[in-house]
Formats: sequence, structure tokens, C-alpha cells
Amino acid sequence: MRLFLQVAGVLLIVAIVSMPGLAQSTPAVRPAFEVATIRESRDNATTGVRGTTGLLTLKSVPLRVMISVAYKTRPSQIIGGPSWTDSAMFDVQGKAAGAAGTDAMLLMLQGLLEDRFQLKIHREIREGAVYELTAAKGGPRLKPSSGCVPFDPNHLPRQTAPGEATVNYCGRVTRGGDDSRRTVDGKSVDIVPTIGLLAPSLTGFLSDALDRTVIDKTGLTGAFDFHLEWAPQRTSDAPSDDLGAPSIFTAVQEQLGLRLQAGKGPVEFLVIDHAEKPSGN
Repeated sequence: MRLFLQVAGVLLIVAIVSMPGLAQSTPAVRPAFEVATIRESRDNATTGVRGTTGLLTLKSVPLRVMISVAYKTRPSQIIGGPSWTDSAMFDVQGKAAGAAGTDAMLLMLQGLLEDRFQLKIHREIREGAVYELTAAKGGPRLKPSSGCVPFDPNHLPRQTAPGEATVNYCGRVTRGGDDSRRTVDGKSVDIVPTIGLLAPSLTGFLSDALDRTVIDKTGLTGAFDFHLEWAPQRTSDAPSDDLGAPSIFTAVQEQLGLRLQAGKGPVEFLVIDHAEKPSGN
């Protein structure tokens, strides 16, 4: 299931990464949608998450994915809950009063889930499997960024006029390829997550791609540009003529000058204590 968030006409992959500092900084008075509807899906052919200023739409997604979006946590880091948490699909639409930005609407989504699904959760830090990102022999091959314009999802930029130069916003990640070969291009991307849901990072992207927390041990600071391509179905580095691209582990080492090493470390989990199917709107 591929999730995406469309903001200001730009299609972005939702970086579902654990950011404890952000996730726990809930304001005393949480904003709420002006109008919100939740219905069980009748058509599961199309699935995804779309957000524009003041409007958030989720199509045919299970509760676990809704929680992952609302609380900025990967689905694999959400544990517990009834069996239908993954099997029942829902359509959700929330409309905010005024030009609410993305972070504000995710707080609204949290409140909606707690109200309509009677959702109760808590967070736990447990030791789990992680990957440690370090510099490989020969040193990093990342290209320092030449500068960028900060992107604030709560104060969306105007659309670029025809013929006008594209603004180099910080933290742009473009993905491409197909099932046999994937590519990703990062422009002005930090190594670790920075404030703001839509500010991607290299460790955040790798955590998403590997579905395991990646901990930065490179010591690198600042923003970088990079290009990475790999064969997603390759699980080892044994030679193979039919794939034509390395595993993501080899790609990170050869193309970025970094190394992913399996280890143990602190992983934040979100535990579902209680959830009920909504009875209606």
C-alpha cells in the first residue's frame, strides 16, 4: 500500500517516521475539524492519503495506517489492537475552518480517531532491531547542498507561475523506478529528521524503505544532495544477471559512501490499548 500526500500541487511521499519531540508536543487545546465523516469503504481499488490546505482525505485505509499518519509513526511500530485494525477499510474526510496546514490537520486527525474510534494509545520505548548508519571505508560521497528555501507545511507557498524558476525548497525527495529497479533523488536533505512532518531525512527515507529504524552514527551535519538506485527484491549481494542493480545495502555503500549495519537499539512503539469501530457520523 503506497501512501502519498499532495500539498500545493506537489506529490510527496508521507515520511512515516518516529519523531518523539514532535509527536509528544500536543498543544493544550487541540484543533478540530469543522466537518468530518468516516465510513467503511465500499471500493478498495483506490487507496491513499491526500492533503491540501484545510482538507484531509483518506481513501480505503485501515485504522493502523490512519494511526501511523496521524501520529507520524510507521505501521510496523504500532502494536496491539483488535483484529479488524488491519482488515477493515475506511474512508475519512476532514474539513478544517480556514487554511489549516498539514501539522494542524494531523492533530485534528488524532482527535477524530480518539473520538470516533474511541482510540486509546500509549507510547513505549523498547529495545529492537535497528540499522546503524555509519561512514564506509573511503568516507561519505554525499554532495553538500548549495542552499535551499525552508518549507513550512503550515504556511504553504504560492504556486509557481508559468515560466518562473522553480524554488529550491529544502528536503525534496523524488522517487522513481518500478518493481525491479528503484531510484530516489534527494535535494537539500538532512541526515536525521528535522522539525516538520514534510521535512524528509536520509535516515527517515532508509527507515521507510527498510521498515526498520535507522540510527545515524555518521556524525554528519548539514543538508546534502544524493542519488540512489537499487533492486528492491534483492535480499543478498550475490551476483545475479537478471536484476541489474545492487541491494539497497550495497547501493548505500557504493553510491553514498555510507554503511548500514544491523544492531540493537531503542525503538519507539505506539501501543493500541483500545479501539472500537465507529457506529456512524
